[in-house]
Amino acid sequence: MAEITVNGLRATLCALTIPRFGAWVADVDVDSAEAITGAVTLAIDDASWSGAVARGGLVNGSWHGRLVGGAGGLSTALSALAQRGSTLGTVLADALREAGETIAADADDLDAVAPLWHRIAGAASIAVGDVARAAGYAWRVRADGHVWLGSDAWTALTPTGAVDVVEEYPAAGRYVLAGDTLGIVPGVTLTLSRLTVRVGQVEHRATPRELRTIVTAEGATGLGPALDAVLRRALRRVDYLAHYPARVVSQSASGLLDLVPDDSRVPPCSGVPIRYGLPGVTAVVPAGERVTLTYEGGDPSKPVATLWTAGAMTSAAINGSTRQAARTDDTTADGAIVFSFTANTPSPGLTTMTITYTPPGGAPQAVGVVLTGAASLVSASTLTLSGAITGTSVLRA
Repeated sequence: MAEITVNGLRATLCALTIPRFGAWVADVDVDSAEAITGAVTLAIDDASWSGAVARGGLVNGSWHGRLVGGAGGLSTALSALAQRGSTLGTVLADALREAGETIAADADDLDAVAPLWHRIAGAASIAVGDVARAAGYAWRVRADGHVWLGSDAWTALTPTGAVDVVEEYPAAGRYVLAGDTLGIVPGVTLTLSRLTVRVGQVEHRATPRELRTIVTAEGATGLGPALDAVLRRALRRVDYLAHYPARVVSQSASGLLDLVPDDSRVPPCSGVPIRYGLPGVTAVVPAGERVTLTYEGGDPSKPVATLWTAGAMTSAAINGSTRQAARTDDTTADGAIVFSFTANTPSPGLTTMTITYTPPGGAPQAVGVVLTGAASLVSASTLTLSGAITGTSVLRA
């Protein structure tokens, strides 16, 4: 026997699935013509779960619907967002605030720094899953409706009341139980007289006449909402493994890029490092150039710019050099030679010619030549000529 109620109204059927990752989901038939909306409390005997109506309606005088754990906000579509200098805790808090959900007080540490974090537009549940994966945590909505992230301890759980194994499918990792099973949750190690299993998912199937609980071992293939959650996580992973064309808005003095991706699901972002494909190479890129934005290892906190399209760059440097490279047929700067003539005051009839040579970037060198009326050389000294290749401002090596 099982007593099932939704907001105090008697229910005739409940299929409650509690996954290790994600929100619990319950499909219920309520023996009432009263429409049920908003926040709900689902109760099976002495156990209860706080959730919200996802959808439902009246059929033949009774209400049928789906309930989800929490405030019902994990399906909320969140906009794209680029965050800098955040922590994983801040990233999560922002997502949950926008979704109207609450984090569990005993969630594990989320103080790890996320210098660059890009949230691709999508459901809040996916954004929460991204944070959990980055932290290496599991996540789920608990019975009290709060979102918990943390490391499962796989603590041994032995129910206080009698539990019978009604059916078992070891190859599939699924076990059908009867008895004192409402306290079984994912993330524990269920220990019975002849069964020890790490619990990855729990399904309670209740009617007024009986309660059966299906335990799926961690790592086994689940069905229904659990499989859906797996697929959603896999598709999200694909999002972060994709390559997104983007336009360069500007480049900082340190070489980082500000980008606007073409795909509106990906947020405008700043401080994105460039992967040039060659060691020791850097470049100055004008605004408006095209680049590909992607995420190293599919990690939202590691955006990088790669794969330039055909265009122009302002300059490139190898190994951080500031010296311009020379090319065939480049000109050279050879300095300047200036001739000046002055009358030789002590010796009328003689003229002094001064030759001044200024090398590129050097100090002037001068020699004086005294000329007679017949322009014969009286005295002289040597000037050393030098030159510098001007090179190209585009390549520095």
